[in-house]
Amino acid sequence: MDFSGKISNSVLTYLDNQGVNLEGLYELTDLPVEFLRDPACWLEADKLEAFLHTMEQTYGLRSNESLVSLVGLNSCELRSWGVLDSVIKMIESPKDIYGQPQRLISYFISPEPPIANLEVSDHSVRFDLPIAAEEYPYVTEYLISAFEGLPKYLGKNASNVNWTENTIEISWSLDQPTLLDEKALRKSLSPELLQGMVRSLESLQKQLEKKNEELKFKEKEIHSLKEDIKNLLNTPVNRALHPLEGEQVLAKEEIQGAAKSLRGEVSRLSDYIARAQQLVTLLVGRGRLDGQAKTAMRRVGWDQVMQGKIISVRESYRLIDSINKNIEIDGNASRMAESTSSPAPPH
Repeated sequence: MDFSGKISNSVLTYLDNQGVNLEGLYELTDLPVEFLRDPACWLEADKLEAFLHTMEQTYGLRSNESLVSLVGLNSCELRSWGVLDSVIKMIESPKDIYGQPQRLISYFISPEPPIANLEVSDHSVRFDLPIAAEEYPYVTEYLISAFEGLPKYLGKNASNVNWTENTIEISWSLDQPTLLDEKALRKSLSPELLQGMVRSLESLQKQLEKKNEELKFKEKEIHSLKEDIKNLLNTPVNRALHPLEGEQVLAKEEIQGAAKSLRGEVSRLSDYIARAQQLVTLLVGRGRLDGQAKTAMRRVGWDQVMQGKIISVRESYRLIDSINKNIEIDGNASRMAESTSSPAPPH
């Protein structure tokens, strides 16, 4: 199970706004900072929970309130949820937000957990979720506060959220004041237009999240390949070709064959990333919501990702060539040693 980068990005954005120096952030977590600051990215549940715990312990003591609660309740002002911020602002009432809890939960938890025992009224919603509040206390605390603050996007007062074990109850006031002229809004934007815009924004967000997941997977593959190459380089080739008794013989041809196969896999991975790059370029080139897409790509560091891909592929090829070169050197050295140690033929 994964949690959304909207959560971590919100925490970091809040601390940035508070003027907190985050230079030591790299030492507090093994999660890449670019993923933590990407609202369209998905992060492993346990790692994000550990990250929130660390941030609470490191920076939460500066205030009398819980850091994650403050961040969640101020989500409207932080604007740290990417496309979702725009989606929520287009919704007309709290019931439209809370009335489809599975849709709401899917923005923060992946894969979408099933909703059970759903009860919806004009001023409340109640449902069961297969995630206990005690499992991820910091993520739960954030989501409670974030869900309470959702009506603020509509200019209304916060709602009340109670998460006990696996049951979530949300209630809101029907006579909440609004800062928007709803009649004027309805005259200028028809419900059909609003729904179409919301669907378009949600579709774009899903596409960006999918591309980010693919890029994250490819990055893991590249890292794994580089580790494999380093392990091969650390293999004592001479000993492998001339092992002690009882050890497995690793023939020179086998090593070269493995290096050749590895080179092919790196080339294939490079091609996959190039296809992803082409798809993103096509999506951005459609013109619809071009500004949001470009903003998301900038936050992801898309140019750096593409540049990093080129560097990683070149480095992988260099390491593979180094393996083959070391094999040749060790093979020549072994042949020379054998010829030197061999007794001279009798005259």
